[in-house]
Amino acid sequence: MMNRMNEYDKMRTMQLLQQHDWDWFITIHQNEPDISHQWLLITEAVERMKERDNELMYWFCFAQGGISQKPHAHGVIRTSLSRTLVMKSFRECNQPSVKPIDDDTRLFGYLIKQALQITITNIGEEQ
Repeated sequence: MMNRMNEYDKMRTMQLLQQHDWDWFITIHQNEPDISHQWLLITEAVERMKERDNELMYWFCFAQGGISQKPHAHGVIRTSLSRTLVMKSFRECNQPSVKPIDDDTRLFGYLIKQALQITITNIGEEQ
């Protein structure tokens, strides 16, 4: 089992997330929940989105929780791309969930609670 974020990282990440407006919340579950494979799929999707939106901002964390306790990934992105184009960018992922963000405070708490120490971070290139 992997380690969760420590309290300092949780606080720092929460502050960074709250500094921005986000468009989409993404959850990725894979049939074979290997974090290195999920990492590759997410970074490839990010590169595809960057080709169409060079101002793309994102943050992804790997999480372990829920009934299955299998590792999965959650992320938030800010982009000018439509939901359809975001979904197409994650085409190799097993039915990613892409939802608009309406209650960011609750969502960020959920993300931070589950987050493992492994993240894929841009957050405005971490000001």
